[in-house]
Amino acid sequence: MVRHLINTNKLFLAILFFMVTAFQLAGAEIGYVDSRICMLSHPAFQKFDWETRRFFDTISAPAKNFVEEYERLKKQEIEAKAALKKVEKDIGKAFAGTDDKNAVLWQKRRQIVDQLAYIDQRRTVLAELQEKGSNVPEAATTWCTLQGVEADMANVFNRIRQDNNLACLLDMSALTPTQHPPEPQMHVLNRVKLESFLENADSINSEEFMSWLENSRHYWQRKLPGVFNNPFKYGATDHTDTACAMLKSSFAIKTAEQSEEKSED
Repeated sequence: MVRHLINTNKLFLAILFFMVTAFQLAGAEIGYVDSRICMLSHPAFQKFDWETRRFFDTISAPAKNFVEEYERLKKQEIEAKAALKKVEKDIGKAFAGTDDKNAVLWQKRRQIVDQLAYIDQRRTVLAELQEKGSNVPEAATTWCTLQGVEADMANVFNRIRQDNNLACLLDMSALTPTQHPPEPQMHVLNRVKLESFLENADSINSEEFMSWLENSRHYWQRKLPGVFNNPFKYGATDHTDTACAMLKSSFAIKTAEQSEEKSED
């Protein structure tokens, strides 16, 4: 069993290097992005309140002055309804026109409809806050924003993969350890040799073996060079900056889709 574990680790590293070599020989490239950096580049996170963990300009935004916000929403609603009436009239006039012009008008209409949906949902949130005597919406109101951010990131990553004809696009945050492994306890490694575990099949279930195995991993992770710890980092192209630039032009996410609103079960 121990030999199997060791051989499995070696086989895993060999497969990783084989994949890199195979892709390079075939002419296809491997790319990577850091989703943590990309997430913070999204317009939604540019208006994130780290104190309340809510997003400004969305239904989850903290309420500061209910009277002022109700008045502001009323004004926005009047302007949005007038704009919607106008754009629908323009769509009717341009119906027989060019497809490009129609597409622009329909996109503008969708934005106005989204704005009206935001106003309705925000009013509901404000009413609930007043009933509870709070000014910070429930954490569940942030889910639609986070889901929208995730969808935008997935779309951008897919575009990068296709535009650059990448064999695969990896997420560096998934490959990077969250923290550096602790220093191995050498006295644990030196006290028992691997051979003694191999000679006793029952020892694999012992706490001593688990401690030895854990410290072995810590030892080799520090001992091996970076290429072994993160084999895809070398010979791959970093597309993080490109992804961030594309995300910064994403549409603002304000509302939850009516058909996908989070259940409070």
